[in-house]
Amino acid sequence: MNPGLPKQICIIGAGYVGMSYAVLISSFADIKIWDIDSKKRDLINAKKLPIQDLDSESILSEKENWNIVASKNLNEALNKSQLVLICISTDFNESKNSFDVNEMNNLIDQVGKYSPNVQIVIKSTVPIGYSAKITQETGLNILFSPEFLREGMAIRDNQFPSRIIIGKTNQNQACDPYLSVAKEIAKNSPEIFEMSASEAESVKLFSNSYLAMRIAFFNEVDGFALKNNLLIKDIIEGMSADNRIGNYYNNPSFGFGGYCLPKDSRQALVSMNDLPNEIIQSINISNSKRKEFISKYLLHMDKDLYGFYRINMKENSDNMRESASIEIIKILLSAGKQVIIYEPLLNNTNDFDNFELVKNLDEFKERSDIIIANRVTEEILDCKEKLFSRDLSYDTKIRPKNI
Repeated sequence: MNPGLPKQICIIGAGYVGMSYAVLISSFADIKIWDIDSKKRDLINAKKLPIQDLDSESILSEKENWNIVASKNLNEALNKSQLVLICISTDFNESKNSFDVNEMNNLIDQVGKYSPNVQIVIKSTVPIGYSAKITQETGLNILFSPEFLREGMAIRDNQFPSRIIIGKTNQNQACDPYLSVAKEIAKNSPEIFEMSASEAESVKLFSNSYLAMRIAFFNEVDGFALKNNLLIKDIIEGMSADNRIGNYYNNPSFGFGGYCLPKDSRQALVSMNDLPNEIIQSINISNSKRKEFISKYLLHMDKDLYGFYRINMKENSDNMRESASIEIIKILLSAGKQVIIYEPLLNNTNDFDNFELVKNLDEFKERSDIIIANRVTEEILDCKEKLFSRDLSYDTKIRPKNI
């Protein structure tokens, strides 16, 4: 272990990103966490994770000491911390047509007032140019280092990163202690890219935009297969055997959602200004059209009761934010269809109207005239005669009479 590693680190934000770092870093440093959500803080101090992540739970269960503490106020978390990681969500503000960085500004201002010499690392996605601008305004030691974590895979992605990107706000800026921490976590000696903060911010936005574009592309190919009664699995496997295309991010879905891809591709489009941007511009349009297409396809089934098996954003995730299934449900409901949902992560239906939450899987299977699953698992394979999915592991056998 590197003797120069910080002994205490402050992490701001107790979501997937913040908690995955907390779990891994806690093997060699004390972790102080601050989050605006008091329920998350209470769970952490009760030695429970505020997120659903089996890998994190497994690591913590083997630790002798729980050295992750959530503080009631940020100054308390900053006290004696030698490094600060900011891991908060940055939502896309429709009126501003950009990420909302007000909370980020306030946090950095508070960190600067209490710990002006500490190294601050922004892990949150921000507009291109933000890190340089806030550094110039505050004079603080700020780095931008994007994360590339998949939900449900955050621990593994931190331990085996594809690369480490470090964006400097000053050409002569030192990367430690953060770089030492990132290297200590990684088990695969990843390549390290040092660049300007604005270049690193660009890497994050355009990487996610490309992935969103790739998902949208294969979803459009799947629409062609559905329309022409072709096996999408054969088409995609044949395409992906070409090394230039590759066998990844090619599993059709009802559309992409979640925290990152929709908003990051929108921010990337804003960043292009008046430059040619037809491809990036089309990404979210294609995603919306995909959900409309799937909804229309399902409506042509003309079933009495539509059953949705899981509405989380993707497999192994407890995130339902901008879930494509939820958008499709709304379209079906607006068309006067009855919908029931099986989703173990939901305790109530306060966020939705006009559907019933069925908590017993057998009852759900029995009552549903059609079972709609973005991703197929073994527990519903006994319902093949009424199962609709675009998952490559299962090509649906039921089709409408006309589409």
